[in-house]
Amino acid sequence: MTVSEDRRKEIRKLQGKLVETTRGGRFEAAVETAKELIETTNQEGVTPIMAEMHDILAAIYLDMKDWSNARRYGRLALESWEKLDSIDHYQLEVAHWFLRYLDRQKLKLQRNDDDADDDEEEEDD
Repeated sequence: MTVSEDRRKEIRKLQGKLVETTRGGRFEAAVETAKELIETTNQEGVTPIMAEMHDILAAIYLDMKDWSNARRYGRLALESWEKLDSIDHYQLEVAHWFLRYLDRQKLKLQRNDDDADDDEEEEDD
């Protein structure tokens, strides 16, 4: 077997593990698996899979409510899909939507925090 064949076999194995850990709600393990998958995918030079891996990591971080990493990987996904240009406009639109969704969630959380602060001030009076 060549090095490339070994890496592609490892990519398939990691993809299965990623699905298993994500479905099982083991998000920390899923993040580590996704990062390992990104590294292996990058070594193999499989660009479309890189965009998907960034999408997956962004979604995992969103599930974990880790907003900054969700945004980071959402942006990386968008950049990756943009590099692929017109191969898949749908994925590019989804990447834009994901970042807009994060912005809306951030605003919603800020409003909730502001409301909670207002409630605390009223209780103090």
